[in-house]
Amino acid sequence: MTDNYDEKSIADYEAYYWQHDPWAERAAKVGLGSVVTSGDLISDEEFVRTDFYQDWLARRVFYVLGSVFPIADGHLGALGIERPHASGRYRAEQKRFAEQLLPHLQRALQVRYRLNEAGIEQQGTLEALDRSRTVTIVTDGEGCVIYANRRAETLLSAGDAIRIVAGRLASAYRFGSDRLRPLLRSAVQTAAGRMGSAGGMLALERDGRLPLTIMVAPFRSAMNGIGAPEPAAILFIRDPEYPSLSD
Repeated sequence: MTDNYDEKSIADYEAYYWQHDPWAERAAKVGLGSVVTSGDLISDEEFVRTDFYQDWLARRVFYVLGSVFPIADGHLGALGIERPHASGRYRAEQKRFAEQLLPHLQRALQVRYRLNEAGIEQQGTLEALDRSRTVTIVTDGEGCVIYANRRAETLLSAGDAIRIVAGRLASAYRFGSDRLRPLLRSAVQTAAGRMGSAGGMLALERDGRLPLTIMVAPFRSAMNGIGAPEPAAILFIRDPEYPSLSD
């Protein structure tokens, strides 16, 4: 949020104008996770006639570049980068930049949601993860395990989908490991401030059982007690057969 949105305008949006926001409503219909501009959603002529523009925006901004995207468990995030009419429409290269930014923002909010869900966001230390209800593992770029909480140790000891081999995280099936390792390396590169990715999602198959789902994200070095001891990847694992291990 920027200074042109005061507390009253935010309260008015939450109380009423979110129901009449043509940008968010139409962006969601285009498809979750798609980056769009206001020109993709509504014509300038139609937009100027809306109560949303005339009353709530009070003509402060006119064009938007953004997306509505999933976070977790039915929660949605919204990104809106706005400018006044005099600045002109957003261009194709600015849209491409937002498309590169969006996965990093989405993954950061997913990590924040999982930490907050476990009640440990304010504690923020690896020790706090041990008390969480979420299966959590922290590794370096080669998959060497830096940390695994108690629930993760229980899952790893079973070894039917994911295990530790020679100190490194591995899938019980080679193709699973081949998909997991690039995600870990790229997430650690991002955590170290180098070119990398925002992580990703992965399903690990198991014989005769439902697959595990894994979310991989960058985990930056600790600052003010929050983070990893070194640039790392953090994994949140869900076992659908044992919700108590992950939900």
